[in-house]
Amino acid sequence: MRLKIVENWESQDVPEHLSTIRDRLFKENQRIVRRLGLYQQILEQTEIVPDGSAEQMELRLSGLIVKRGEKLTISNPIYQAVFNQHLIEEKLEKLSPYSEAIKVWLNSSCEDYSQLLRGDDLQAALVWAAGKSLRNEDFQFLTASQKVILSDQNQLLHSATLETKKAVYDAEKALIEADSAQQKAKQWIGIGSAVLAASLLTAIGFSTLAYQRFKLAQASIEIEQNGSDALLLAVSQKTENSEALSEALLRAIASGKKLKTLVKNKPKLEQYPATRPLLALQIILDKISDTQQLKASLIPPIKIKWQAHKGAVTSVSFSPNRQILATAGIDDQVRIWNFSGQKIAEWKALQQSVNMVTFSPNGKFLATAGRDSTVKIWNLSGKNISTLKGIQGSVTSISFSPEGKLLAAAGIDSYAAIWDLSKLPQLVSSSLKLPGHNGLVRSVNFSPNGDFITTLDGKSTVRLWNLSGKLKKTLPIQAIGLSFTPAQHQYRFATVTLNGKVGLWNLSEKELVKEFQTLHFDAKSISFSPDGERLATVGIDKTVRLWNLAGRQVAQFEFEENVVSVSWSRDGEQIAVAGSNGTVWLRQVEGLEELLKQSCNFFTTQPKYFTRVSTICK
Repeated sequence: MRLKIVENWESQDVPEHLSTIRDRLFKENQRIVRRLGLYQQILEQTEIVPDGSAEQMELRLSGLIVKRGEKLTISNPIYQAVFNQHLIEEKLEKLSPYSEAIKVWLNSSCEDYSQLLRGDDLQAALVWAAGKSLRNEDFQFLTASQKVILSDQNQLLHSATLETKKAVYDAEKALIEADSAQQKAKQWIGIGSAVLAASLLTAIGFSTLAYQRFKLAQASIEIEQNGSDALLLAVSQKTENSEALSEALLRAIASGKKLKTLVKNKPKLEQYPATRPLLALQIILDKISDTQQLKASLIPPIKIKWQAHKGAVTSVSFSPNRQILATAGIDDQVRIWNFSGQKIAEWKALQQSVNMVTFSPNGKFLATAGRDSTVKIWNLSGKNISTLKGIQGSVTSISFSPEGKLLAAAGIDSYAAIWDLSKLPQLVSSSLKLPGHNGLVRSVNFSPNGDFITTLDGKSTVRLWNLSGKLKKTLPIQAIGLSFTPAQHQYRFATVTLNGKVGLWNLSEKELVKEFQTLHFDAKSISFSPDGERLATVGIDKTVRLWNLAGRQVAQFEFEENVVSVSWSRDGEQIAVAGSNGTVWLRQVEGLEELLKQSCNFFTTQPKYFTRVSTICK
């Protein structure tokens, strides 16, 4: 009986009952961690006192727990056996990026400091925690990690102080030695003075350089820590506490202002010594916006959305020369929109389903990749200019060459193909094939200057080809996505692996020059911004994350649906996001200056903060 009901329940669950409870228990929202932690607590203690929290209410609505007397307990032994401690632990481990570390730390009675997070691991954990209602153990673990970081930073500052004192001592010693040398060499006063002056300047120069480095390190550490504190304050609330969010935003503004002063001579985002204030400002503003505390007159809309298709939106693409974008979907429709979400044109592609849509470089044409093995070229009114054949099975990816004379496509038949479009609108018939892939070819891309092509196959192998179809190189990496910088930044292209590791490659040498780990444990794609300053990564967690090229996260955008496709506007100030349920989002991408402006504007109608804001937001 146990084998039938408990261990093989999924095959016997007709009509669905346990499946419904499972789906509600494991529903992915901002409370999932705390909800599972609460249920784990009930499993361990048998019963708990109700407190009316949202997590308790979700468990009660699922039917998994009930109120008996003055306590909450599990409804029945079958539920307890099916949704057991082992199952919950497995799920929590998959959710948390620090599951092993916190387990060892808790088992050591919170005394094993070697398990606490530092550096990129702590940054990843704090960002992962953003917007989630966590267990008390998680709060304690993250707080303890921050305290250790602070202690390490104090030691670093102490070492830097000692280094500065030593430099000053060396300078003073040089002055004494210089004076002594001057007394001994009066007969050579002219030459001696020059030598002594050079020695003195060198000593003072070393002292000044050490002091400047010390001050820069001190300021960067302080700014990063203050930004982290603001972010942690904002994301650690069980409910959307407006008071706490306002306080967090004030702290983020203060750290952002200091960062602005520090980077005034460093225009490139990669050179920022700290980026946590950008992330904190953006996430906190989004949280405030979600609680509808913002008035429309204070801050312009940072995100608009509209229903674009029935079923999944498979692809979204910005025009290179107009403020329009094109979308395609599994409903076999192609639609063109303006930036307000108003439809300009639409037509049926007659390709069974459209897997991808992209504008030509001059913006006059659209290409669509069809499930019916065809690639079609359209004008912007929906007239079919040409139909290209040469791929067997569904076409998965298409790419125009930079000048628009060639078009490459890939599909599920182990081939990629290249067509010459130079004679359009005349019929295009023949194509050049790139063979030797492992089944499905996920994507095909022209390099920025059009001198070679990359393909990414079903076994995550990246290959580079010349335009004659000859294999030039196979990269030593297993990637799930690939993106090139624009033509003016020809020194890089980026890859992302399934476990979220980003690689930056030298474009001319095709050699890996830098790697960093993102927070996506099931990454799907990667995309460079037009200015080459940011990378957008997409995972299965309904989140788009932006990074600078030093591997620091600078933004995090969360959506209600799984993200299928992301496209950058040509000025890099917006991204378009395609959702799995037919929604398209148009989202602003703000820099430090704009984030500070929006944050200060928010407080213009908050009289209780007037004194503090007037000081910070000068």
